[in-house]
Amino acid sequence: MADKEVIVKGTVMHVCKQGGARCFLMGSNEEMNIRVEAGEKIGAFSQEQMGSDLEIAGILKVVRTEA
Repeated sequence: MADKEVIVKGTVMHVCKQGGARCFLMGSNEEMNIRVEAGEKIGAFSQEQMGSDLEIAGILKVVRTEA
């Protein structure tokens, strides 16, 4: 599904403290997180959204990191 438009749901586990340009969503397990970058439509995420459930539509990009 990489590079396709998707809709994801998850719980906000982190919001960037420098302007809220991105947040991280946790899905059904803690091993896979989704980084969401705010675009023109969103503007910024707020710290008050921590712990909230969000539904986000956007283009999925795969980024693999080593533990």
